[in-house]
Amino acid sequence: MGNKIKIEKRLIGEEYDPFIIAEIGINHEGDFNKAKQMIKDASESGAECVKFQMHVIEDEMIREADNIIPANANESIWKIIERCTLSKEEHIKLKRYTEDLGMIYLCTPFSRAAADILEHMSISAYKIYDLIRLFINNGHEVKVIVTENAKHFVEPLVMDTLSKNACMSDMFSRRTDVVHIELASWADIFVLAPATANIIGKISHGIADDLLSTAIISMDKVPCIIFPAMNSVMYASKVVEDNIKRLKSFGYFIAEPARGSLARGETGKGRLPDPEAIFTLTRA
Repeated sequence: MGNKIKIEKRLIGEEYDPFIIAEIGINHEGDFNKAKQMIKDASESGAECVKFQMHVIEDEMIREADNIIPANANESIWKIIERCTLSKEEHIKLKRYTEDLGMIYLCTPFSRAAADILEHMSISAYKIYDLIRLFINNGHEVKVIVTENAKHFVEPLVMDTLSKNACMSDMFSRRTDVVHIELASWADIFVLAPATANIIGKISHGIADDLLSTAIISMDKVPCIIFPAMNSVMYASKVVEDNIKRLKSFGYFIAEPARGSLARGETGKGRLPDPEAIFTLTRA
């Protein structure tokens, strides 16, 4: 077996088919429709992935760059990047369009501010890496449960490395231990983040059909903090509202989701709070 890496669900290595990435970069020249057409062309040509660039020019360059003209251009590098920069909202729409075509969206940040924008574009699950680091760096032991659906967004091996404990997902992976009962005896606090409408509905109605739902229902004597994160329309639905009320009546602490840009381009209430806010709340 040769070396391999994984980008989302795609394995890449010597024993796998070539992974074709269409490098779009800034070749769209700041034209959203042109960028969208380039994604479509890449898909029809057999590419599995497209790669863009994220620029925040004020964070990336000093004003002197406006006086520097590349040898192959007739305008300054500042003006080129300024003209070719897409907005955050446009990147979100392009990411969604890419994924709707069954492709992988990659984007290279050219500054820290650009990296922050890409992080905020990501779905809530990615914030969990930083949350694990916060707990570990502050002297806490962390054990992570990941659902099968979550594995589409996060890499269990990364969780293993960060937490220094094997990531858990299977109730029946060990023959000698009743895993959910063992966790209930071990934990000082249980943090459910992000909490989808699905897991909220399960817990509120006593449905325990996987390790996560079984474990949290077993935490009778352990403080449980639940951080809902979902589309704002779903969060505002009567079903979710009623399920959250039920959880509160059972004694669970339900944190308010944050407002802002959500995973599929909408803006509203439903974001997972930043890792620092979650960590602070668990210590209150």
